[in-house]
Amino acid sequence: MKSFDIARVIELNDAIAEEFGGTKGYRKARMGYLASALNHALNDDYYPTFLDKLTHIVFSCVKFRPFVDNNARTALALGIYFLELNRMEGYFVHFAVRMERIIAELMEGGMTKDELKAKLKRVLY
Repeated sequence: MKSFDIARVIELNDAIAEEFGGTKGYRKARMGYLASALNHALNDDYYPTFLDKLTHIVFSCVKFRPFVDNNARTALALGIYFLELNRMEGYFVHFAVRMERIIAELMEGGMTKDELKAKLKRVLY
């Protein structure tokens, strides 16, 4: 299972800010939480399946809100990037369209991590 480094995540958020507007930058302590979560997602003892890992990545980016702006868009982009890194290119458009509303609901505090996992499962499978 492949993941990505935190520098790439910051670049991704910067690119999103340039494309859609908003402020570049991150909150140092919260970015540390996200970096830890991204590394921890690769631990098969805690996250044994691809779905478990993807859920943890998206959930962590939304809940930690490490960026000054565009946390929801970055969470969506991280999900797509994780699909790409793990050779699941055929899911990109479907994932992006379906997950936009789901991530918005997650941002509003309207679902638990387990509920997110169930919705991700329906999106992917």
